[in-house]
Amino acid sequence: MNINSFENFNLICFQNKMVSIVKRFVLAPLSACTLVFIFLFSHVALSNSFLIMFTDKGCPYCQAWERDIGTVYSKTEVAIQFPLTRITAKETESKFLPYLDEVRGTPTFIFFRDDLEIGRIEGYSDAEMFWWLVDDIIAQFKKTE
Repeated sequence: MNINSFENFNLICFQNKMVSIVKRFVLAPLSACTLVFIFLFSHVALSNSFLIMFTDKGCPYCQAWERDIGTVYSKTEVAIQFPLTRITAKETESKFLPYLDEVRGTPTFIFFRDDLEIGRIEGYSDAEMFWWLVDDIIAQFKKTE
């Protein structure tokens, strides 16, 4: 084994040991929910516009939205401009906690641009009305740009 091979072997062993340490002492205490939360908000932090959906698993209107729109939202042009993050009332450690006081029911959709609210949809009746309201919010925002 020459010197370069030995140095590479030592480097690989060191990297594997560091990964093991990180997994054991950093990632192990974090729950799966925490990791998902970190992933979602790191994605939101990278974007200057996003959509927050305040939801509840027991809400029939939220369930209807998930069935009608939730399955296709991520494939739309709107999702590219306004990535969706779902928040439940139980998520009290959210940076969006101040908006929970302003939410009167579920689902509530709040559109943000540069950390400012630019529009809100409260409730859900059907897909056609939802998309009409989304288009209206986006059109109103584009007029002010």
